[in-house]
Order: sequence, then C-alpha cells, then structure tokens
Amino acid sequence: MATRHPKGSRWSVTELRNLPPTWAGDHVSDGDGLTGEIRVGARGTLVIRWRYAYKSAGKVKRIDCGFWPETDLAEIRRTRDEARLLLREGIDPADQRRAKRIAAQQEVKVALAAEALRQADAKTNNDLIDAWLLDGVKRSDGNHGLRLQLDKNVRPYIGRKLVSETTEHDIRALLRVIVARGANRLAVAVRNDLAQMYHWAEKRQPWRRLLAEGNPIDVVDIKTVVDAGYDIDYARERVLSPAELIELRDIFAAMDSEASAMSRKDLYDLVWSEPIMRLAQKLGISDSGLSKACGRRNIPTPPRGFWQRHAEGMPVERAPLPDPDWNPWVDLVRAQRGLAKKYQCAVWLCLLTTCRIGELLLAEKKHIDLETGEWFIPKENSKATRGKRRDFMVFLSPQAIGHFESLFEMAGESRWVFPSPDKDDAPIYDQSVTMQVGDRQLMFKKLTAKSKNRVQDNSLVLAGGDNGEWTPHDMRRTSATTMQRLGIPNDLIDRCQNHVLGGPAVRRHYLLYDFADEKRAAWKKLGEHVQSMLQSGGKVRPRRPAAALTQMTVSQEPTTRQATPSAAGEIRPQP
Repeated sequence: MATRHPKGSRWSVTELRNLPPTWAGDHVSDGDGLTGEIRVGARGTLVIRWRYAYKSAGKVKRIDCGFWPETDLAEIRRTRDEARLLLREGIDPADQRRAKRIAAQQEVKVALAAEALRQADAKTNNDLIDAWLLDGVKRSDGNHGLRLQLDKNVRPYIGRKLVSETTEHDIRALLRVIVARGANRLAVAVRNDLAQMYHWAEKRQPWRRLLAEGNPIDVVDIKTVVDAGYDIDYARERVLSPAELIELRDIFAAMDSEASAMSRKDLYDLVWSEPIMRLAQKLGISDSGLSKACGRRNIPTPPRGFWQRHAEGMPVERAPLPDPDWNPWVDLVRAQRGLAKKYQCAVWLCLLTTCRIGELLLAEKKHIDLETGEWFIPKENSKATRGKRRDFMVFLSPQAIGHFESLFEMAGESRWVFPSPDKDDAPIYDQSVTMQVGDRQLMFKKLTAKSKNRVQDNSLVLAGGDNGEWTPHDMRRTSATTMQRLGIPNDLIDRCQNHVLGGPAVRRHYLLYDFADEKRAAWKKLGEHVQSMLQSGGKVRPRRPAAALTQMTVSQEPTTRQATPSAAGEIRPQP
C-alpha cells in the first residue's frame, strides 16, 4: 500500500479520473493533512474516501471529508479548511461534529414530542366518547343503550369537533335539535350523560389539558334549552285506569284476531304465491323483514330469478315445507300490523309482577320455575346503585305463569325468554318493547317524517289520548297503585318492586326477613284482581282522535271480533 502524490501541488479532477485500477488500496495525498483511500466502487469504478488528519491533545485524529466523485473535490477541500479553522480556534473538529449530532438528535426528540402533543391536542369528541365508554362508565346493559344514544344524538353534531374547541354553544345546539323533536326528557338525559363524561375527562390526561380553559358542560343550563312548559323536576305519574286496561285488552285482541289464524303452512303458501316484495307491501312490512321471519321459522322462499322464469312460462319447482310444523303463535304479521304477542305478554307481565321492563327482557328460562311459580332475578339484572343491588325473587300468580308459558313456547330452544331476532344466544334489546309501544302512539311525537323501517301509527293510543302517552314502565306504576288500592301495605309494595328501603343501612344488614309469604299473597291478590277486571269488563270502544284515524292503514284498524280472556288472564280472540 503506497501513498501517491500529484504532479503538482494538488490533485486535479482529470488526474483522479485517470488513476489506474491497479492503485486500488493505495492512498493519495492532497496536502495540508488531506489524504484519500482509493477503493473499487460497486460498479467497478474507483472511488476515493477523503479524510483530514490532525493532532488534538497529543493524539492523531481523522474526520471524513467525503467520497469522490460523489462529493465535489472543491467541497471536500472546503470541509478540510473549515476543520483547520476550528483547530486554530481551539475547537476539536470531531467534538464539534459530535455536538452537532447531539443537537440534531435533540431537535428530533423535540419535534417528535411536539407532534405527539399536537396529536393529543387533536383529540375529538368521538375519541373522548370511545375512551369514556371503554374506561369511564359501566352500565348494566354493557353501555349498549348509552352507546346507541350517543351515536344518534351526539356524534353526528360534535363528534368530529376537537375537544379543545368544543364550546357551550355546540352542546346547546345539539340539545336544541333533540328538543325540536319533542324529546325534552331525552335532552335532559343526554345533557346528564355529557356532564358525566366531561367531568370524568377533567380528571384525566390528555383530556384535562384539553379542557384547561373550562368545561363547556358546566355553563349549559338545561332549563334554558327545553320547552318553556316542560317541568324538569316532574316525576312521571302516568297510571292506567281500569277502563284503559280493558281498552288495551280489546286492542290486543283485535291485533291478534287476523294473524292468529295464520299457521306456518299459510305463510308458506303466501310467500310462494307472489314475489316477496309485493307480498311484504301488502303485509305492511319490509321485504328483508319478511325474508328474515321466514328464515327463523324454517320456511323456504323462492330463489333469485324464480318469478322471472315463472313469468316467461319456464318450469319452476316449489321447495317443500320442512317438518315439523310451527307452533300456533305465529307473530309475523301481528308484529307488523299490531304489537307482537311476545311484547303483549311483556306489557301484561309488567302489570302482574310489578317488575321493570328491563329486568323482564333479560330473563332466562333457567331462572323461572313454572311449577313453583318462582322467577329469580339476579342482582346484575336489577336496577339499583352499584353496591346496593341484590338478588330478588318474584312469586308468580297463575295469571303471570300463563304469560310465561306462552313466552317459553314462542322462544323455542333459546335459553332467553325474549331471544334476540338478530344475535345468537343474546336477549332482545332492552328498549325494544318501549320503542314498539311508543311507535304506536304517533300523535305524541314530533316527527317530520315517518320512518320507513318502523311501524308508526296510533293503534295503542288509549282513551283517545286524553291521558297522554303510556309506556311499559307505567304498567309497573299501575301495578303498585293497584296494590295500594287493594289495601296492600306500602312497605310490602316497595318490597314487591325490589326497592331499596330507606332508613339506616344497619337495618338492611340485620333485618333480613324476606316477607316471601306476604309477597306471594300480594302478587296472587293482584293477579286475581286483574283477571277479574279483564273478564268482567265490557267492551270499550276506543276513542281515536281524528288525526289518528288518518294515520292508520286499513290493516291497522281494530277489528270488531269479540275477545275473551283465558284462564291465565291472557286475552285471546274468539273466532
């Protein structure tokens, strides 16, 4: 390995280009400490690695000045000259380069931290809702109802807005949209949920930093948002009168009368008589809903192209109806023209057991003993403050047992009393019955247009609407009020409703008598009274407001067939 020198004082570009390949491995000197190592590049051409050698603290050091021809020779010499100037100033060029690398690395760290902070500051209300639902709230239904409520009423309006930019005006605007639909109570509920979410966020990063300028929910006074005549402190007091219960009996009987005669074979004949879409329109349901209903009942439907081949005169084959035949509780048409039989049973059970509708819809067959008349409600299904929930036993009257027997038959092999039509091994949505009942009291809703996928009419309006809308939960209140009218003590009614009794906590720990016999007798007395009322009550002609009549289709108007109650207190049509 030799050191090559130029003919003159410095190497020229031409000389470097003409270096022989045999010099590979040798060094070339350019003067003033700048030397280069000749190497063979990837393409077989010669490249030179230039380095500047100098002494610092008694040691020889070298720094890279670049690779020729990739780096211009003048630039390489300029780098050497800058290093010489640093040495004259007492600065080690290698140390100076190391300092620059450290400074550059620090700049990268600062830039990354700034970007992370920017991304954190870019969190939207959708991000906050997701975080809160995951870690900040846990409700008995697994936050299902809360998630649906936020998806419908909050995300479309402020979901994409940055948390740091969300103001009281944004929240007030979305609440006013809800109020404009006539849903004052929902507006109050949404405001309370948002308050819970934002107050949770105030205590946690990165949300706390994003709310540093103030929590927008704190200055939203819901009283200035709801309708002027709405009383926020109003506690619902709707109780159905005996006349309304008899009217409801007749409405249910009318809803059942036409569809109860339809067997699985009848429905099979219908779906093979004309196209699904045309039949669904006649039945007042969607074609997909009709197809799903046939699938659940193992009823075959015509394949794609069947009716076109039929219209063209081509041979078509009708798929046979599999065995066994379905039970008589076919609620397909009834669920669309009126209220499904299983929902009717749910309404009556709220009256006969004083239970909450949510507790009922979560019931499992294994928790209900029809022989002993006992329904066990596990504490996780009950509504109470966490830590105060408790297991509860409902003693069923013969009338309530009759409805559960019907529900067991309709549920088939499912372990749930109210199985979900869409999910395997899951109960029905806990707001299903409430929504179905509400949709059939359209006169109390402020809707700009009727939903295409939901039946909405006034078929369940009672007393002509004079007493207002009723809900399944009002049946629980009606049940308690009826017990009170029958002379049952108030504290026993509270126990039948699974209320957490007031007074010192020590009483709940030491006074542990369960009042089983007394509660059984109370429910039995209630069931007998309801049965007697419904059996002896005459036919009540529903009083429909004019607006209601115009919104009902011919198939939705009540029929005039006489209805008779069964021995279990269940109302069935008389042919």
